[in-house]
Amino acid sequence: MKIALSIDEKYEAPTVNLKGGWNHIVTDFKSFGFSEEATRVGRKNLQWTLTSSEKDFGGWVIFDNLRFQSETINSNQLFESWESNVLWGVSNESIVTEAAEGSNFQDRNAMKISFDFSKYKRPIVFASLYRPWNLVKVKKLNFDVFVPQEAENKLNLNLFLNSGGEKFKTMERVLKPGWNKVTVNLESIRLPEKARKRIEQIEWHLLSSNEKLVSWVVFDDLRFE
Repeated sequence: MKIALSIDEKYEAPTVNLKGGWNHIVTDFKSFGFSEEATRVGRKNLQWTLTSSEKDFGGWVIFDNLRFQSETINSNQLFESWESNVLWGVSNESIVTEAAEGSNFQDRNAMKISFDFSKYKRPIVFASLYRPWNLVKVKKLNFDVFVPQEAENKLNLNLFLNSGGEKFKTMERVLKPGWNKVTVNLESIRLPEKARKRIEQIEWHLLSSNEKLVSWVVFDDLRFE
């Protein structure tokens, strides 16, 4: 397994060989070989890469209790325990997710997604659900999306629900500047009952006719009706 931290370039720590059972892994930040600029600016992405010498190997691993250790008072701070049932991932390392900050997002537990279409043509943000959703009794999915003025009429959004290895497109919408209130009517789409009972992943796909668009959006308040 390789661990990498990214700013404008990627820094990799030495490879770790995983054994059967729990592996307690400690990575010294000095092993990444950061430049002085990287140390000063800070890190944007953390990435784990799993590799195997066997081509047809299949299996699984479990991650738990990501901690930071330092010489400060919070010397063993728990950063992520992976106990939440919604953990957001991205389709490319050029896409950055972070907590939304600013006057438009006060009192909101919202997620900001930054992207660069010149680096990646189809940004995707997804969540593999720890506990699959049963949407049999759910009529609508609602959520809010904030778009900055710079992306006016340049962004489209698709929402997909995945179940049993199949992907079901639920909507496509042009996003306007400011807050967009989006409603997905589950009763008007082709979503088989078997899939509706067990939604295993949700995906947001961003599309743009401007291949050089560099911007961001904020997602908030995903809810059922």
